[in-house]
Amino acid sequence: MSTETLLSLILIVVTAVLVIALVAAVGLAAAALKWQRSRGRGIPGLSILGRRRRAPAPSPQPSTAAQPTPQTPAARPVARESGPTPRGDAPADHPRILELGLEEPASCEAVLRNLERIKPLLHQEAPEGDRMGRVTPLVGRALRSAGLFRWGFPQERGGLSASFAERLEAITQLARVDVGTAWVTTWLSAHGDIATYSPMRRSLRSTPRRPAHRVLRQPLARAVEVEGDRYRLDEGTTWRLGSGGYHAERWIGGAMVWDTNGEPVICEQTGEQKIIGVWLPPEKVRQLDDWDPLGVRSSGSASYRLTETIEVPRRHSFNVGADRRPYFFSFMGSWSAPPSTSST
Repeated sequence: MSTETLLSLILIVVTAVLVIALVAAVGLAAAALKWQRSRGRGIPGLSILGRRRRAPAPSPQPSTAAQPTPQTPAARPVARESGPTPRGDAPADHPRILELGLEEPASCEAVLRNLERIKPLLHQEAPEGDRMGRVTPLVGRALRSAGLFRWGFPQERGGLSASFAERLEAITQLARVDVGTAWVTTWLSAHGDIATYSPMRRSLRSTPRRPAHRVLRQPLARAVEVEGDRYRLDEGTTWRLGSGGYHAERWIGGAMVWDTNGEPVICEQTGEQKIIGVWLPPEKVRQLDDWDPLGVRSSGSASYRLTETIEVPRRHSFNVGADRRPYFFSFMGSWSAPPSTSST
């Protein structure tokens, strides 16, 4: 036998062995898959050992021919679909507020003492706030009566000019109870600093001596500079993520400024497009009730939308982009504000 013939025979044998091994492997894999499926992977009637189970005999059902079952109304949902989320806070003379025994928040120390008194109520109301998708009206009133909404505002505007260290301590304690409540209190108290801006001081001189509660909004809207030293914001303008809006009294919207030709207005101080905050008339702002997340539900960060086109005087605005302080959010959107600070 020649060498070439011997090599050919060896090649044929090796090929045959490989084919047999491949066929055996495929067969074993198919058998294993079939056995694995029969171990209870959703195949009814098969036990772990592959034997068919005996189906349990159906339990006898009482006859309903002579006595039809009366129709029962469907259960009402307990989530937000049951109706719009209520706005505002509980009344100040609510019995559960009065029994807290809060003292007049005339100092930062008094506010911190009040915080200790309202903690049991916050714990009790936390599950309901999570269900509602906002800080409950009862907790909102407790926070307000304790002084936690206003103490960050300047003293001449009815606040206490609380320091950042004092606010941080209070927010940390609130967060140990409910993060959404802490988030709301942060936004509604810490931005009383806006009332210290020179344009805002002039705008606030004729307003009642009470704090303006701010609520964040994104993305920034579009404001157009028009004749008469005014800004126009169109109907349908929407601000998202309005944390704490269910407690707000008046609103400010953040907007990027454009001219009537559609060109961006450049801020002289920054060399970038101008960003402003403008007072919004509350009767032309509608809450959308679109806040339904998985977490931090009690922050109530629903969107807000203008129901019609408005024009706001320049004196009821301030230059957000020009403020470069590290703790100021230049992407801010809407706030609440005292009643007489808005104009149409």
